[in-house]
Amino acid sequence: MSGYMLLSVLATSMGGFLYGFDTAATSGIRALPAFVQHIEHGSIAMDRLVALCFAVAATLASLFSGAISDCYGRRVSIITGTSTFIAGSGLTTAADNLAIFCVGRALTGIGLGLVFAAAPVYIAEVSSERLRGSLLVCMPFSVASGAIMAFMVNYLCGNMDGDIGWRIPLAIESSAAMLMLTGVMLMPRSPRWLLAQSHDKDASVAFCKLNNLHPERYRVIGEFDEMRVALLADRMDSTNAGLGGSHGGGSWRVLLSREARRPMLLVLALLVLQQPCELAASIYYFPGVLRAAGIESDKHVALLGTGGLGMMLLLVSGIGMLSVDRLGRRPLVVGGSSAMALALVLLAILAACRNTMPTSAAVSIAYAVMASVVVVAGAVSWRMAGWIYPVEILPNRMRARAMSFVCSLRWLFRLLTIQLAPWLLGHIGWGMYAALAAIYIVATLWAYHCLPETKDASLERIALQWSGEHACTAKYARK
Repeated sequence: MSGYMLLSVLATSMGGFLYGFDTAATSGIRALPAFVQHIEHGSIAMDRLVALCFAVAATLASLFSGAISDCYGRRVSIITGTSTFIAGSGLTTAADNLAIFCVGRALTGIGLGLVFAAAPVYIAEVSSERLRGSLLVCMPFSVASGAIMAFMVNYLCGNMDGDIGWRIPLAIESSAAMLMLTGVMLMPRSPRWLLAQSHDKDASVAFCKLNNLHPERYRVIGEFDEMRVALLADRMDSTNAGLGGSHGGGSWRVLLSREARRPMLLVLALLVLQQPCELAASIYYFPGVLRAAGIESDKHVALLGTGGLGMMLLLVSGIGMLSVDRLGRRPLVVGGSSAMALALVLLAILAACRNTMPTSAAVSIAYAVMASVVVVAGAVSWRMAGWIYPVEILPNRMRARAMSFVCSLRWLFRLLTIQLAPWLLGHIGWGMYAALAAIYIVATLWAYHCLPETKDASLERIALQWSGEHACTAKYARK
């Protein structure tokens, strides 16, 4: 991997760092008395309003990201999102009332919505097929890194007097976004997008820089021919179907086409199964699970629920980066999902035992360990698959639009996670664990039989094989 490709991926994946930092930081500062008194005035309704402004803005921005990426390029969408995030975080840092803070959170949501939809598409399109999985996992790795950094900042700033304790974390995320913007400005445009715009020479230059290759080498010519032919076929198919061009003038109707039906159903299934493993769900529900286990100390719950959780997710993401292109996507999903289902079964048994016998230290420890296994196994399976598969199996001409739609749903799920947290935390018990265990047992069987293996295959070959055969019987699915 060339240094130029590494720089491009690191700069893009800093969007994940911003998301992780923002999620954990805002979760922490909303509990600070100075913030509650100065901004939210102690109102739970105001707290939910702040969360709603962010989530709605991110959802709407994600929907527009696909059009921006198709018309102006993935890089432009990321630059626009990062710039908007900087403006939003600057406003929230300087806010002295709820209205300004809500506007800042809305701008922050718009920025992250644009970045989150475009970043995985860009990384997939500039990455070598041998490293694409590992580089895509940089996004969840960065999310976990951001959460850990926010935890440390919140811990250091939590005891500060006055408003400075909650303004510092917001100022730090603004500085991180400026660093990301600098890196993004230096990275090239996507070669596949340039080819789709008929800028073959610029695409060749960008491709060679990213892969540290000479333009006349056979490998470059071969890969370029493959991309060019695939994009030309996409453009012709789109024109014949009346859906617009491949990248430059696509239509939302492409997501309703017959070609999109099977990959979109798989992507939506992955999105649903990914939700219990997401950072927001973990931050909001993991402490509640620990309290249900009998760990009542607020200090211990906060430490394990934020800092320990972030460390676990970071470690697992690192393991995923090292193994996803060696072992393959499908084995990790099946193995992790199996461990997750088993841990949920044991949690259901432990929860049922707690209702019929006195709580002991051993049961509480086992409860916490099994909950941690669920988080770790979910991160290495469904959470990671949710970042990799959508951009790999979707054809070139619909990739940006589809990711735009998928990310908007992801933000909606995040909003539901936050809004339903009080109710769901009151219903943690053996029944909930048993239901989740049943879901993930079925999901494991589905993954084993239906998930394709996309390791070591170019995006064009994946799209060609996917469109020609059903997911459960595709030749590359059983390799």
